[in-house]
Amino acid sequence: MDRPVFFGDNVFSRTQYPLHVITADEEPVGHEAALVANGRRHGLNFATSTTANDPWFLKAVFDQVRGADMVALDRGHNLAGKQIKLEFSDDDWATPAQVAVDCFIPANPGAGSLDDANGVVTEEGAWLKRFPFRSGAACRLYVPAMGAGLRPQVVGLWVGVSYSPEHLFRPSAPDNDFLLVEETVFPSGWRSHGRAAYPRQGAIRLKMADYFAYELARYHLQFVFGRNRPTWIVHDEDQADRAVLADRVANSELGLVKESGSNWSHPQGLIAWSEREPLAA
Repeated sequence: MDRPVFFGDNVFSRTQYPLHVITADEEPVGHEAALVANGRRHGLNFATSTTANDPWFLKAVFDQVRGADMVALDRGHNLAGKQIKLEFSDDDWATPAQVAVDCFIPANPGAGSLDDANGVVTEEGAWLKRFPFRSGAACRLYVPAMGAGLRPQVVGLWVGVSYSPEHLFRPSAPDNDFLLVEETVFPSGWRSHGRAAYPRQGAIRLKMADYFAYELARYHLQFVFGRNRPTWIVHDEDQADRAVLADRVANSELGLVKESGSNWSHPQGLIAWSEREPLAA
C-alpha cells in the first residue's frame, strides 16, 4: 500500500515502561534479558541462555493489559532460518497462550512486506513482522531448541504497537546517506582517512487526516521517537527490507502544527531522522 510505518513502542523497554518486569528462562551473567531493549547494537550486547539446544524464552510482564501488532529483532541475532513464537497470556501461561507469530525467520535478506508470513529480513540482517493486534497481561518471545551446541542470541527486541500514517508529502528518500569518516589532508593534496560509515538520514513530512490521526502521531512521534527512543522507520511497508533503525536528529525541532493559510486544515509536520549506530563499511 506504499505507506510508511514507524515502530518504536516496545513493551520490553524499562525506559518506556518502568513497571514492566523483564526476565528470561535463563540469564547468564553479562547476557541478561533486559539487554534486549537498551538500544545498543553492538554484537556483544545480547541476551542468551545457559543451556545449549534447549527451549528458551524472553518474557515481559506488564503493569496493565497491553497490546502489540509488530515485532522486530535487531541485526546480530543468530535466529536466521530458525523457528520463533511470539505469545501473549493473561495468566502467565497457566492456560494456552494467544499465539501472535509462529514462523521461521528467513535465512537471508530479501525483498518483502511487513505482512509476509515469515516477516522480512532487512539488508543489514534485522527482522521485522507485522501481525493482527494481540493483547494480554504478558508477552514472550519463545525459541524452540535450535540444535546441538546452539544457544539463541538476541541483540535487540521490539514488541509493541506500530504507527502507519495515511498522508505524506513526496519526495521520500529512504536511501539518502552521508560519508562519516575522520580524514587528514596533507599539503601535497593527498588524503588519508580511517574506516568509513555511511549512515542514512532524511526527513519525512506528514499530514494528519483528522484529530484521531493527530493523537496517534503525537504519541508515536512526539513521545516515543521524539524522546529519542530507537525507532524503526519503514518508508514503504511493501519494501520493508529497506527499514532503518533511526534516532531523532540532535538539536532538531519536532512538532505537528496547523499552518496558517494552508490548504490542509489538520496538523502536519517534518520528522527528521538519522540512522542509529550504522554498520561500518
